[in-house]
Amino acid sequence: MRSTASVAGATGLSVARVALAWRSTRPFVTSVIIGAKTREQLDDNLAAADVTLSPEHVEQLDEASALSPGYPGWMLEWQNRDVRGVAGGQMVMDRALQHLAKK
Repeated sequence: MRSTASVAGATGLSVARVALAWRSTRPFVTSVIIGAKTREQLDDNLAAADVTLSPEHVEQLDEASALSPGYPGWMLEWQNRDVRGVAGGQMVMDRALQHLAKK
């Protein structure tokens, strides 16, 4: 939340608009769910579609929300692997097995 507020302060945008704009930068996100109780909130949420965050701000938000290499991080990587690429899939499987062996 602090990083989102920091980016909001630096850009002059609302925290909600920054959060929605950032989520839209994810290649796997096809839509975002908004939650507005007032017309002003709805307008602000919809305006996120017109926001382009700087690469530095996206990186800041990515770092703040990064998952640990433990669960669920390795599981998400495993689920999102390229099943067509044997080498990539094998690398992910090796990392998952290494993680499990540590327990």
